[in-house]
Amino acid sequence: MISCLYSKRKSEGNGDSSQDEPDSKKAKLDDKDRERLKKQVKKIYYYRDMLARLSKKELEELLLYNEQEIPTGVDRVRIVPT
Repeated sequence: MISCLYSKRKSEGNGDSSQDEPDSKKAKLDDKDRERLKKQVKKIYYYRDMLARLSKKELEELLLYNEQEIPTGVDRVRIVPT
């Protein structure tokens, strides 16, 4: 049913489909926001890389210090989200 409605809407009008479609689905960022985002991503990867250098024992100690649960399973502590 939705495809039928969509095809009817597409066929209506003067045939210029560029008016119906949005300019871009990406969010528009100004230079200030883009620079802040770039710094944030750089900082996230810096800390991720620092955590990757730690041993399993050090990661467990860090989790305990921060009152977090140590994951169980085959080397679940070493898995760093990407």
